[in-house]
Amino acid sequence: KLNGNVSSQFEEKTKGTLGWRNSLFGIKWNSKVGSRVYSNLEASISSYNLNFLDEYSLEEENKFSSNSSKYKSGIQESRITMDASVYINENNLAKFGLGITNYSFLPYERTYSIRDENYVSPVNFYELDTVLLSSSFDTYEHYSFIENKTYFDRGYINYGIRFTQYSDEFDDVIYYQPKIYSLFNIAKKSQFRLSYSITNQFIQLIPNNNLGLPVDIWLPVSNSLKPIAVDQIAGKFNYKLAQGSLSIGFFNKKFNQIAEYNLNTPNVYSQNWEANIVQGIGRSYGIESSFDYIINSFSFNLAYTYCRSNRTIENINGSELYYSKFDRPHDFSVWSSYSFSKNKKLMLSFNYISGNPITLPVGRYITYINDEPVILEDYDEINNFRLPAIHHVDISYSIEKQHKKFSSTLVLGVYNVYNRFNPFMAFIGLDE
Repeated sequence: KLNGNVSSQFEEKTKGTLGWRNSLFGIKWNSKVGSRVYSNLEASISSYNLNFLDEYSLEEENKFSSNSSKYKSGIQESRITMDASVYINENNLAKFGLGITNYSFLPYERTYSIRDENYVSPVNFYELDTVLLSSSFDTYEHYSFIENKTYFDRGYINYGIRFTQYSDEFDDVIYYQPKIYSLFNIAKKSQFRLSYSITNQFIQLIPNNNLGLPVDIWLPVSNSLKPIAVDQIAGKFNYKLAQGSLSIGFFNKKFNQIAEYNLNTPNVYSQNWEANIVQGIGRSYGIESSFDYIINSFSFNLAYTYCRSNRTIENINGSELYYSKFDRPHDFSVWSSYSFSKNKKLMLSFNYISGNPITLPVGRYITYINDEPVILEDYDEINNFRLPAIHHVDISYSIEKQHKKFSSTLVLGVYNVYNRFNPFMAFIGLDE
């Protein structure tokens, strides 16, 4: 919460609710054709829906004014895919497939309500309700791919290419997406993995940087919103210990045409959304490490990730590099368990993750429009404030039981044992 000073003749109140829902339904059919061919057929429907309510009121000695905004948004994905694996010989396993995906960006609905009342003169009363609706967007992806896994003495190499045709009501475009992945056994107890790929994403996740609220929205690629192109290279070294394992890896992603809301239009719930989006380049890179240890009834796992995520977009933060909303430098976790018997286990864990950047106004003041007080906020840069880190200790005890026709597990646990107040969002207030 941020505090500010204002005359006691004003009282400010805010109220907000946020809810979202995910649903998924799918079927899968596997079959064997002869001794060398295995095929898979899948169909699925998934959806995501968001509902957001924001209410605000400002009361003076003789006047009361309030406004509320309700927002709804969603996306539905329908997918059908088919692939087959072909055993060519003892050194080669080929795979090919095709599929189609339909993205339906459901119409968003935004409702405005405004109320003004004069306590001195009850006749002076004003109220307005307005509903804005957008048209829906439907886009399609038709794709096919072919790849081959070639085995050699110390490992294998997997290489292939994917062809994707993206279609909307305005255009059809074809993209080529190659990939290569290799595994090399250095010695009996150590191995190294290395991969490189070029991918495209045809729906854009537009982050809402204000105050840390998780109300990001998905938007379709269009003439004005280009698809993301990602170049990624990653590697990982694994070493097997006598009673555990050790691994360390790296990754580096470069993004082109990554999207952001223009700082001059901080409201993400705009009907004319295309005019408020700008695109640029981004990068995400880091290292990942983990250590596992098992001895008798005791298990232990330690993991640490260092990751940075930045962007450079024209007209955002002076066209200079800045950290994105998804930048969390440190992610550290420790997990351990002790088995008292075959079906009784005690588990203890600690998690720590850096806070992410959010956008806060550099100034906030009251002005009058048509003799009515209005709160104005002055924004300078995107992601100019970082939330505090999140950390907590969790403990649980589980009992497993095998029945005649099914099994059951009873888990008793305590989340956040030391009652840490971890931040969820920032709230800007005037009166305290």
